[in-house]
Amino acid sequence: MPEPVWVRAEVSEISGKNGHLHLKLTDRSERGDPLGNAKGVVWKDRAAGIRAKFVAATGEGLRSCRCG
Repeated sequence: MPEPVWVRAEVSEISGKNGHLHLKLTDRSERGDPLGNAKGVVWKDRAAGIRAKFVAATGEGLRSCRCG
């Protein structure tokens, strides 16, 4: 994509390997039905900082959302 795009989705699956974070992101309808999924990777040079900021902001670690 030529321009940056913000994406808002739940983390429906998360795992770590070699310091990287592997994510499955899910968008859901207002009723909770899945509308779409995307996979993503947070490379290890950024993962530790993101984890630390998330804990500081929420008081808990990153985890999958079992919202649906």
